[in-house]
Amino acid sequence: MDNAETRTLVALAEPHFQGFSEAAESVLDALDESLPGAVVLCQRDQDAEHFRVVDARGRGSERLQRGLVLPLVAEESDDGSSTEPRSVAEVLLDPEYLRAMSFEPGPALPLELSDGQIVGVLCALADGDGDGDYGVNHVGLLAIGARLLGHEWERVQSRVELSRLQNRLRDDGHCDPETGLPNRTRFEALLEREWRLDKRGTVRSVVIACHVHAEDVGNGAGGSNGAGASNGAGASKGPGRAVANLALKDAAAALAANARTTDHVGRVAEANLAAVLVGCETTENAHRFIQRLQSALARTTQARPFRIDLSFGVELLADATSSQGALESAEAAAVDSVDDAAAGSASAEQGAHE
Repeated sequence: MDNAETRTLVALAEPHFQGFSEAAESVLDALDESLPGAVVLCQRDQDAEHFRVVDARGRGSERLQRGLVLPLVAEESDDGSSTEPRSVAEVLLDPEYLRAMSFEPGPALPLELSDGQIVGVLCALADGDGDGDYGVNHVGLLAIGARLLGHEWERVQSRVELSRLQNRLRDDGHCDPETGLPNRTRFEALLEREWRLDKRGTVRSVVIACHVHAEDVGNGAGGSNGAGASNGAGASKGPGRAVANLALKDAAAALAANARTTDHVGRVAEANLAAVLVGCETTENAHRFIQRLQSALARTTQARPFRIDLSFGVELLADATSSQGALESAEAAAVDSVDDAAAGSASAEQGAHE
């Protein structure tokens, strides 16, 4: 594997994209460095008989305008007549059509979703006047690019569906409009149910409160109030409000994504999120969930121009005299940990100046 292919692999391994179009541009730019000829991304039409060009890079790509239809090859029947186009899963673009455009067909890999649906194809085309010697390394790079784009396509599709469901939930008055999570009233009702089940010995659960506070990277680690508290998600005024809102949404999305389908999550205050981990019997297991949440949030927001800090409070429902008391105790612990961090930061700063 040469240096260009290594650089392509590194580029394809870039962590999270903000959307499918950004992912497509990144993948095509990366593959263009290593593959001869043109590399083309196509979207499948609903009738499954054609692909339409989404974007292209490389030699001859100017002939592959966005929206251009590329038909599939047709099967031959026993009597030699042309029948239906081959299965989309085979991703065989019509070679005669491509040759009429002065291209020779190269390897083509499908964009396949987890349910087996083919939504597009990533292919290499050799320019008729250039070389088209595609090796196993080229096919491997295309396969990685196709898998990545298939994943990004499905992620966007899932987010659209989630947004649709959240909008439906908002209509019943039990959903927080900013995060899409259940509001405090709805969350407390769910928590009450789990608390009663815990008291009966049916299933053990833990409630976690999460306080979200953000800080602009350029402001330094401590800021004027330490620990980023001056730019917390609950701030109602000042230039940090937009940052705080975005940080809260990022944290809410990470919380919802890492919770199991049996768990419950919600927004319980301006800067507080909460979760009931159903079937979680110990605080140690709860802290492992917190670690996974923090790692996931760090990965998905590393390109943000601000840092998101989370502080947590954990309460076993078995130890609480009421569901509301369990939530309030967890929230108080989460806020206390912010205050402790601020005090520690202030003490360290004072010591540095002495």
